[in-house]
Amino acid sequence: MPERGLRPGLRARGWALLAVLLALLAHGRATAEPAAAPSRIVIGSKSFAEGRLLAEIMAQLVERHTTLEVERRFNLGGTTVVFSALRSGEIDLYPEYTGTGWAVLLQRSDPVSDPLRAFLVTQHEFEERWGLRWLDPFGFSNSYALAMPQARAEALGVTRISDLVPHAADLRVGWSHEFLERDDGLPGLARAYGLALPQARGMEHGLAYQALADGALDVVDTYTTDGKLARFDVRLLEDDRHFFPPYDAAPVARSQTLAAHPELEPVLRRLAFSLSDERMRALNHAVAVERR
Repeated sequence: MPERGLRPGLRARGWALLAVLLALLAHGRATAEPAAAPSRIVIGSKSFAEGRLLAEIMAQLVERHTTLEVERRFNLGGTTVVFSALRSGEIDLYPEYTGTGWAVLLQRSDPVSDPLRAFLVTQHEFEERWGLRWLDPFGFSNSYALAMPQARAEALGVTRISDLVPHAADLRVGWSHEFLERDDGLPGLARAYGLALPQARGMEHGLAYQALADGALDVVDTYTTDGKLARFDVRLLEDDRHFFPPYDAAPVARSQTLAAHPELEPVLRRLAFSLSDERMRALNHAVAVERR
């Protein structure tokens, strides 16, 4: 999925909120005798809050139910940086999104709207090309979306992305850095909708909502499980041409790692379909807004 920047203060206090989720997933600790020198795996993440949350959930579950040692390498950077780390063996697994796998990593330009097709094709091609395995999805989709202040959207009569076309030249827009560059971001969106939007420099996503609230911007890119959505009076615009692909989140792991540690995949499968959009949004809100 798309990534977004947030303050990285997600340590002991931040991870405490995962206790309830992990308790629901737990059925007792692993009972195997610890090895004299436990094996180690490395879990990575991109540099945004949701990615860190998912990586930490995986790390804690592995520590709870196996004898594996887990090294955390979070905040490695954007999609290409973390994916390169996975391919090179610097990390063993990390959370990724099907739409990102499809459009950015596989560089497919053909549109896809069916979540199951997006997952199965991406899963197959990752295994064939790179020996990387997509495991069962977490259960939620975090898609790109465009957001406007409610009052501004109502004044212009905008409910769908296509409604922006006649107003495009007069809109003040702000885009996250990666959205500016990704083909499943602004470049592809502008082509799909015929949007001739003003030029804009990239900005940190954490500043976008406040810029909308202050009246400095009219349109920004955002994410459907963003924890800050409930805090600001914004309208998410309907993607009426179905440009954005599905962004179902799932662990992606090196096949070599899964073969070397056969206990790992069954443990990670405990997370399959355990997180709804609402639950992920609540976790993100607790970290990004409540600072828990």
